[in-house]
Amino acid sequence: MAQSGSGDERVVAMRHGWTVWRRRWSRRQWLSVGAAAAALLLVGGVGGFVLLRGPAQDTVDHYRVLAGIADRRVLRIGVFADEPLMAYRDPTKPNSTQIEDYAGFDIELARNLGRYLGFDEASLVLRPTEVQNRAQDLSEGRVDIIIASYSMTRQREDEVDFAGPYLMTKPEVLMRAAEAPQRITFNQLRERRRPMCTTGSSTSEDALRSRGITNVDGVATANECVEGLLRKKYDAFVLDRTVLAGFQETRPGLRIVDLVFGQSESLGIAVEDGNEALRTLVNNFLFDSYERGVHGAWARAWQVTFAKVIKEETRQPRPRGVTVRLRDYNDRYKDGRQAGSP
Repeated sequence: MAQSGSGDERVVAMRHGWTVWRRRWSRRQWLSVGAAAAALLLVGGVGGFVLLRGPAQDTVDHYRVLAGIADRRVLRIGVFADEPLMAYRDPTKPNSTQIEDYAGFDIELARNLGRYLGFDEASLVLRPTEVQNRAQDLSEGRVDIIIASYSMTRQREDEVDFAGPYLMTKPEVLMRAAEAPQRITFNQLRERRRPMCTTGSSTSEDALRSRGITNVDGVATANECVEGLLRKKYDAFVLDRTVLAGFQETRPGLRIVDLVFGQSESLGIAVEDGNEALRTLVNNFLFDSYERGVHGAWARAWQVTFAKVIKEETRQPRPRGVTVRLRDYNDRYKDGRQAGSP
């Protein structure tokens, strides 16, 4: 049914004679509306969240309608496919989009998030992405959600909407073990004979270039850096510690070196810019996991992936920037269709 309206509105669903409109607003506009709604509907504030009260409008299912996914048969999630422990596709199935052919921390989160949103594993479509393509994959409608080591920066928040953070990490250096010191500085990297490698358009590439290290190759995938490191094309591979940990575990002869930097990275789950309803759903999923502690989706994902190689205690970061806590955000696991701890 076609409807006329302003340029920032479109019909996304019809239910029982009423029409749901999704406005393509900026986050600031959404937050303004949320604040106004809170003033009218606020009963109490708990844990920094606004708890809304209204006739079935503050539920996960209602927000699924607002987000435009309620009538969808599949949920499309953009992931990396070449990062052991983080997100890795079975190399014998190079064209697969089925979650059963993928493994890693991001994949476990994708599986649980999909179920939280009402999609079983058969309804999840994983689409490999690359660092430089993540925002475009969302804006051009190739995926609904990105879970792919996406650092939350101000510049990127102009392109996508983030939920999270879901993981805190820091840049480190992967080197050939025979040549690897215990620690290394940017000045020492600058003095290396061979080029550095990192993924193009990453925050690690920005950090290297901003410190005058110009002998850097920004490539499409992490695996290209690892192969170049093993062939001695590169002297070092600079990227997030969580990515490098998987390669250290699976590639004998490589070792992580501590980079004297002092900067941490907040990784977020990205949705299309303006889809505040979907961002709210993802943040409610993360907050539910955070509240459940060792029984939450995050802790279980960590236990079967990174806990094998990162021995120090690591906990899920508290999601921030959440303005609405849905009435039933922590009831999804009571539904037999969903997964999680009772």
